[in-house]
Amino acid sequence: MIKNIFPVAENCQKIQIDDYLRQARNSLKRVIIEAKLVVNGYSIKLCESKTQFGGKRLWFECPRCHKRKGVLYQNPLKIYILCKGCLKFE
Repeated sequence: MIKNIFPVAENCQKIQIDDYLRQARNSLKRVIIEAKLVVNGYSIKLCESKTQFGGKRLWFECPRCHKRKGVLYQNPLKIYILCKGCLKFE
């Protein structure tokens, strides 16, 4: 009787592309968060929050109130970029 010299798949380490893509996405998000985002010469910070299922979501941080926002606005007559709430008081 000749024994099979090749290991069975169940005994081998599994390497999946999804694991590498997940690592790449997480690394890219970290680089984006740590980088300075400059819009029309104005520096804007990014922040993140945890989602319900263990993921993370990226947000802009309003330069005035420092709250996380999904949308910021630039006044066409002035240089600054603010959230909708802060823009009301300008």
